[in-house]
Amino acid sequence: MLQDTVTDYMVNTVLKQMGAVSIKVKPCYINIAKFELDTPNDSKKVEVFYLYEMKENDDIYLQRLEPYPMLMGKPSNENELIKVIRADIDKFKSALTSTNFCKFLDLQGLYANVNKSMEELLLSPKTVRTEDLLKIESDLKAIGEDMAKMSENAKLPE
Repeated sequence: MLQDTVTDYMVNTVLKQMGAVSIKVKPCYINIAKFELDTPNDSKKVEVFYLYEMKENDDIYLQRLEPYPMLMGKPSNENELIKVIRADIDKFKSALTSTNFCKFLDLQGLYANVNKSMEELLLSPKTVRTEDLLKIESDLKAIGEDMAKMSENAKLPE
């Protein structure tokens, strides 16, 4: 954890020695907001965490950390930041009423594992066979088609 500007300077120096072509240092406020949403059967709460960085007269960066990570963009101002988080929380509250909510979270976990494995292979010194990549590409396209079909088959609650 950064303790002071000396530590910050040391990290930046090492990164420059490693080849960083630029490092912009801007003071910012890093905030983590935690929401606890009730499940319909009140057996447990679902925690939703957001991390947002606010820089004076500059960009705001927003990401959801839990229940699964997602970069949510760069709201243009504080009001838009609140609007985006409120809309996301409202969607989670609605999703919690689904009997499939936990299964969706499980699938998000699988997706995160696949993403991590893909990056490990990409950055690995090993050479991956082209036919293996083509197989994964085909499978992912099939999953995309399945997602489109699932979306078509989905019904609004009555």
